[in-house]
Amino acid sequence: MNLVRLVLPSHTSVAALLWRLALLAALLLSSTAVASAQPGPPPVTMDIRVGFDGNGRYRLNHWFPTEIIVANDGPDLRGTLEWQFMGMDEPSFRYALDLPRGARKALQLPIIATNTMRRATVTLVVDGRKLFSSNAQLQPVPGDVVLVGVLSSDQSLLNSLRAAQFAPRIGSVVVPLDQSMFPDQARLLAGLDLIFIHELPLGELSPGQRDALESWVAMGGRLIVGGGQAGSLAAANLAHLLPVEVGPLRANVDLAPLEQLVDPEHPQLAAGTATANSVTLRPSGRSLDRAQLVTVKDHGAGQVFFAAFDLSETRTWGNEVQFWNDSSVLSLEPRVEVAPAFRFRGENLMREVLNLPALRLPSTWLMLGLMATYIIVVGPLNFFILRRMRRLEWAWFTTPALVALFLVAAYSSSLLLRGNQPQITQLAIVQGAQGSNLGQQTSFLSIYSPQRRSYQIDFAANTLLTPNSFESWRATDITVHSDDLSVGFEELLVDVSSLRNLLLEQPVTTLPQVAAELEVRPDRLVGELRLESSVVLHNALLVTGEHAQLLGDLASGDSVALDLALNSFNFPHQLSRASSGPIQRHQVLSNIFGQDRFAVGGPQFGASRRGMPDGGIYLMGWSSEGGAALRLDGRDVVPDGETLYIIRLRDGL
Repeated sequence: MNLVRLVLPSHTSVAALLWRLALLAALLLSSTAVASAQPGPPPVTMDIRVGFDGNGRYRLNHWFPTEIIVANDGPDLRGTLEWQFMGMDEPSFRYALDLPRGARKALQLPIIATNTMRRATVTLVVDGRKLFSSNAQLQPVPGDVVLVGVLSSDQSLLNSLRAAQFAPRIGSVVVPLDQSMFPDQARLLAGLDLIFIHELPLGELSPGQRDALESWVAMGGRLIVGGGQAGSLAAANLAHLLPVEVGPLRANVDLAPLEQLVDPEHPQLAAGTATANSVTLRPSGRSLDRAQLVTVKDHGAGQVFFAAFDLSETRTWGNEVQFWNDSSVLSLEPRVEVAPAFRFRGENLMREVLNLPALRLPSTWLMLGLMATYIIVVGPLNFFILRRMRRLEWAWFTTPALVALFLVAAYSSSLLLRGNQPQITQLAIVQGAQGSNLGQQTSFLSIYSPQRRSYQIDFAANTLLTPNSFESWRATDITVHSDDLSVGFEELLVDVSSLRNLLLEQPVTTLPQVAAELEVRPDRLVGELRLESSVVLHNALLVTGEHAQLLGDLASGDSVALDLALNSFNFPHQLSRASSGPIQRHQVLSNIFGQDRFAVGGPQFGASRRGMPDGGIYLMGWSSEGGAALRLDGRDVVPDGETLYIIRLRDGL
């Protein structure tokens, strides 16, 4: 009989086998974990270009363009893009962003720096977690220079103008402009004093970009458009702005007339010849030379030049800098830039001009009377009544009751005076030019809260909202939130019986239309002015320099005779001080034009210069119409306030 013996492993061999299996499993798990921990390509990529040139050039206290291209190769994302300057505790701007899988979005975001910043971080935040960050290098341009922008594929064109001095003790900085960054809002061009357009490397400017350029000129900018073969597209694209009708090209045109402008008596350096356009002057244009090589027309507070030749043709001319620096060619004047001037000083205009009853302190006599009444009622009167009733022991109850009654009465009266709803007051300053509907609005918005609470306030998406609030003599940094539909502040905290003041800028497309016939005499400005719009202008003024004529109230169709003495020196301080509305009108004019805020090269702390800073003639008038539309905590609000219109009538005296 054969016996089959089953041999079983011993306990020792089983344990060894299990140990080997466990070790193998641990090795497999660890290798898997290491493999999963290896950093793969991020699902989100970001490309950032900043400033006028796409390489970080910006001007302090002025808005500048920024393009952020975000691509998502991972799952669908919904979050915010946060722009935070180095050294700041909180982001200055947050933009709500949807990024579906495979999306690639190019965002054009306006940014402003109120302090010198050299680096910023852009972070994509999803569900409170920082998913991706990228740094942007910034190159601040000093505030006290003339900033020249050159639009050309030639990055070195007109670099010689760095040696130009367009105003005493004011240097120049030349920045090549990136056409792909060219904005469609005039306020994003306001940091530039001069713009040369040699060519349009990326094709025609869009209608929005052309409107922005036109509005920038009307606010005091100088635009120089070049001709020749390189400038043919720009001349056609901007034909409505030019002082001439541009004709065909002519070869071997002598540029000697340019030498006559630099030194009429001793021309020395030959400018040579060039291919140039033939031109026909329009009624509003004038030629600076006998051959109509350089022509100009006034547009609002600014000017548009057309150089019939290719701007690169003067590169080898020894007098190129002297030519453009000549006051008879490019004469720069201070621009009335209200928002940059107040940002520069960190100044709170509403603190000086707001006429809000809730902010008024009770009179001294009223306070003394209330204190005397309280003392008499709680003390002697309470005592005499209780003694007459022979119930002096009740004083333990009547005295606290009277104190509580006075506290309730004081709180109730305070509530009646302050109300239980926030009060929003807006001062809007609208600037424009005669004959144009394009203008710029700067609004100072004040929020008064009777209780300590936070508000959400939203404006139209094209609003430029400064990321500060102004209290007393200081500015507090706050984060601006925006999306495709609106821009505003979330959780804007206002203390009890306090004000928070905001500064915002918007383009406008409707301005009061006027017709004016003016004659300038040696000592007077005479003529007639007629208002042709439906808006009513109150306390209208005709202003030039430090001189003003009161015109009264103007309604649609009203005409008024003009007779302004050019030795009156009455603007802005010697005008009527009567103001019954929420804004003290005379104080607004005194604060803006009563000191030297505006200068070539930007705002400054200055001397005693007053009035309009340039030689222009202006119509000013007040309207009770509201400024910027807004939403407060999700509901539409019409702010109380007033609008000051400043309309440039014609070129200087």
